[in-house]
Amino acid sequence: MADDVQHKDGASASHRGVDGGQQILPGRIEEADFVTRNEEEDLKRGLSQRHISLQGTGLFLGLGGSITTAGPLGSLLGYAVIGLIVCCVQYALGEVTALLPVTSSFVRHAEFLIDPAAGFAVGYNLVYGNFLSIPTEISAICVLFQYWTDLNSSVWIIAIIVLTFAVGMSSIRVYGEVEFGFALLKIVFIIFLILLGLVIDLGGVPGTPRIGFRYWKSPGPFVEYIATGSWGRFLGF
Repeated sequence: MADDVQHKDGASASHRGVDGGQQILPGRIEEADFVTRNEEEDLKRGLSQRHISLQGTGLFLGLGGSITTAGPLGSLLGYAVIGLIVCCVQYALGEVTALLPVTSSFVRHAEFLIDPAAGFAVGYNLVYGNFLSIPTEISAICVLFQYWTDLNSSVWIIAIIVLTFAVGMSSIRVYGEVEFGFALLKIVFIIFLILLGLVIDLGGVPGTPRIGFRYWKSPGPFVEYIATGSWGRFLGF
């Protein structure tokens, strides 16, 4: 019994810290303290509140296809549902970032809060997604520019790649200003398109008949997609 008590006292003493005799648990807590202290020394805030509050979203490309596939009400409900999901994800990411302010955002969060293998998988999935999305967005920009100019697409591709590389290699402050400027431009375009759509729908363009709610009657608020009937309208949504 005395040996057991002595062993327990020795074991507990080995876990005591030098400050106040407080017990320090080994493992993940020490690692958390190290990561937090390390990033408190090296990690600095480079974006202001206005940079964070105005982050753009991809609405222009694909919106017409969504209306064609799902119908007016189906596309509206689809954007509302997906927007709610994205909003929840962003709020959750903000909470975790406030709890654990580390570099690499959710990649490090997955590594620390779940498992290093999860962080590894999330990081390479992010790289894989960027390898697919960036060329797609550059190609979409070329498609838009072809409406106004006859320049070869390679000129726009090279220009966008150089611009993207320059912004990515610049400081976080420059990146935030560029992102803020494009977000403001997108908001102006959205407001302009809403007003223009109202003018066209109400017959404000000479020589163009009034559209009104024509497409809410034919093909209707929901459009059948792949299947027919209610199931087809649900798939369109």
